[in-house]
Amino acid sequence: MLRRLRESTFSKFAEAQGPVKYPSSHQPVLQVPKGGSSCANCEHLGRDGKTCVSPYYIQYMGTNRLPYPADQMCSDWWEGHG
Repeated sequence: MLRRLRESTFSKFAEAQGPVKYPSSHQPVLQVPKGGSSCANCEHLGRDGKTCVSPYYIQYMGTNRLPYPADQMCSDWWEGHG
């Protein structure tokens, strides 16, 4: 329920704000050192530990597969468990 509410709220905000524009050097997925915020501690990590279930990640990346180990990457779509 909370996830649906957040996604609905985000969608309304995104529609009101228009398209997001990033500088050409922006990277939505980064390889990071182990520890800290990473896909390994994100609520969108798939059960297999190698995929992301965020619809936004999948839409942007064109796949649910993670390009790096979950404990060594982070993306714009990271959300902590809450």
